Amino acid sequence: MVALIGDGGMSAQLPAVPLAVESGAPVIFVVMNNRSHGTISDLQSAHFGRSHGCDFTDPSGRPYSPDFAALARACGADGHSVSAPEDLRTALRKAVADRRTAVIDVPMVNEPVPTPGHWNIKDIYQGVFPA
Repeated sequence: MVALIGDGGMSAQLPAVPLAVESGAPVIFVVMNNRSHGTISDLQSAHFGRSHGCDFTDPSGRPYSPDFAALARACGADGHSVSAPEDLRTALRKAVADRRTAVIDVPMVNEPVPTPGHWNIKDIYQGVFPA
């Protein structure tokens, strides 16, 4: 099973990793890591001119993110960090072959998603934005 999840969602659901390890479930969590609760941040910016509490930064304001691969290893799962596009293929193949719980941390660019104030994630991925 492959779970495609954002870094904000993964941050909120970290207990799923040790649960999968304890259950022996070969779940592969692919974390789309843009260092932000991106959609919420975009909606806040669009409606209020700025976002608050959604973009992951350190105290000096530099972008920051947890190391999800290291967190996976701390929970007894396999952890893979992707630094180049070809690394994703390698990490996925290894995770599938190993049949163990794994987290693959994939850096993403945090690009605004145009939305009218409400959204359906399926529409966004298909490029459909209701008027």
